[in-house]
Formats: sequence, C-alpha cells, structure tokens
Amino acid sequence: MVKKGITKDAIIEQAVEMIEESGKEEISMRELAEKLLIKTPSLYNHIKSLDELLTEVSRYAAEQLRIV
Repeated sequence: MVKKGITKDAIIEQAVEMIEESGKEEISMRELAEKLLIKTPSLYNHIKSLDELLTEVSRYAAEQLRIV
C-alpha cells in the first residue's frame, strides 16, 4: 500500500534532492523509499525502474534549466 500523499512528482523531487546532496546519480530505489518512508515495492506503483527514475530526474533538471 502506498503511503497517502506519495506522488510521482514527490518521488522525483526526493530523488533530485538525494542526487544533489550526494553529488552523484548513484541512488538506489531502496534508499529512495527509505527517505520517503515507504516500502521499496511501493515505488514501483509510480516508477517502473531505476532507469525510468533517472530519465524523469533528467527531464526535471532540463525543465528547471529552461525556466531559469
């Protein structure tokens, strides 16, 4: 069961924050789930894979650059 309020956007934003903090793209779905206080399988209700997550993070970053 997904924690109430968890959205794909919230997942991507948390992933971006983790990447910015660590300075590298090497995050795991398990670590991301822990930060979001959900179980790892719950992430897969929103994101199919780590590759998809990183693609979404890249899109988010490109959009932020476009806005600035």
